[in-house]
Amino acid sequence: YLKNKLAAIPNIEVLTPMKAEFSGSIVTFKAQNKTRPELQTELGKKKFRVRGIHEAGLGGVRISTHIYNNFTEIDNLVDAVAEIVKG
Repeated sequence: YLKNKLAAIPNIEVLTPMKAEFSGSIVTFKAQNKTRPELQTELGKKKFRVRGIHEAGLGGVRISTHIYNNFTEIDNLVDAVAEIVKG
C-alpha cells in the first residue's frame, strides 16, 4: 500500500523493490527535487519519525511501518511527502 502510494507522487523514486516477495514493512524512497536531509527534516517537523539512509550514496529516507499503523496514518504520511516535494 505505502510503496504504491509513494510511487504515485511526482518526483518520488521508491528504492524498495515493488514486488511483494522482495520487501516487507520497511520502505525506502528519495525525492528528485529534495535532498535527504531536507526531506527528513521536513517530515520531522510534521511529527513523522523517519531515518535518513545515506549509506552507499542512496540519499533516501526509510519508513518503518508496523501492525499498529493504520491506513489513515499512512495516508497522512504520503500527503506530507507529496506536499514537501511539491513546494
